Amino acid sequence: MQKNKFGQSLFELVVAIGIVGLVLVAIVSVATISVRNTTFSKEQSLASRYTQQAMEWLRGQRDTDWDDFKGRGSASGTTWCINTLDWNSVGSCGNQVISGTGYHREVEVIYNSGASGDEVRVTVVTSWEGSSGAHEARASTVLTNWKAK
Repeated sequence: MQKNKFGQSLFELVVAIGIVGLVLVAIVSVATISVRNTTFSKEQSLASRYTQQAMEWLRGQRDTDWDDFKGRGSASGTTWCINTLDWNSVGSCGNQVISGTGYHREVEVIYNSGASGDEVRVTVVTSWEGSSGAHEARASTVLTNWKAK
């Protein structure tokens, strides 16, 4: 007595196709997340580089002319757009970006003449719009007139 086993084979085929489909969806999902994370890491690295570049430029400005440098700030803070590493405009960068990129870079300069002497606090913010929204790289330091000491 032989039974027809075609129904069972069809069921096994459907289950196998379902499992293969789930595996393929999982692989595509992991690849998509990996590409998104790699893109974000690259963007973050570039933003950090632009931020550090501005910090080094500001140290050079301090070393060149302390009085001019501290005059760029105020007690409440003055914001500069330095997309070209130049003291080119006051206020928000608006739509100004670092040439050839989608990054905005701003510097806030706060001058403080306290009991410990002249200090200038600078904060550099490099921002960009990524696939998952707005992001920024930020660095802050206090600069002094080290040549006068």
